[in-house]
Order: sequence, then C-alpha cells, then structure tokens
Amino acid sequence: MVNRNLQDDLKFERDLNAKLREELDRFEREKETLIGKLNEEEELSGQIQRETDSVNTNLLRKTDDLRRLEDEHDHTQQRLRQLNEQLDNLRNVEVKNRHQKAAMDNEL
Repeated sequence: MVNRNLQDDLKFERDLNAKLREELDRFEREKETLIGKLNEEEELSGQIQRETDSVNTNLLRKTDDLRRLEDEHDHTQQRLRQLNEQLDNLRNVEVKNRHQKAAMDNEL
C-alpha cells in the first residue's frame, strides 16, 4: 500500500513537473517573442529619431533661409522707399524748374 502511494505520488510529481516544464517552455517562447518585438521597436525608434533629426536639421536650414529672405526683403523695401523719395524730389525739382522757365519766358 505504501508502495502504491509512493508510486501515485511519484506519478503526480512527474505529471506536475511535465506541466511546469511545458508552462516554463511556453513562457520562454513568449519571452523570446517579446524580446524580438522589443528589438524591432528599438530599431524603429532609432529610425524615427534619425528621421526626426533630419527633419529638424532641414527645418533649421529653412528657418535660416527664411530669415535671410526676410532681411533681404526688408532691405529691398527700405531701398525702394529711398528711391521713391529721390524720384519724388527729382519730380518736384523738375516741376519747379518748369515753373521758373515759364516765368522767365513770360518775362521776356
């Protein structure tokens, strides 16, 4: 009877060990799958970071270009205002000279 109980206990322990081994193997496979996914995510994250850095670099370059163009635009507008003022002054001088000439012609 004791022998039979020991055999039953041994069979139970073997069955339990087999189930635990299966469970452990399943966990190991899941662990490997998750590690693989983690590695893929890390690679993807690295790619995204490189692309983000590239976009940021291009954005900074474009921002610098835009500032340069805005500065050129401001300078061009200022120069245009100066030239318009000179043109107005020359027109005023021309009108004044015409009036003086007309006045001189009338005196003659």
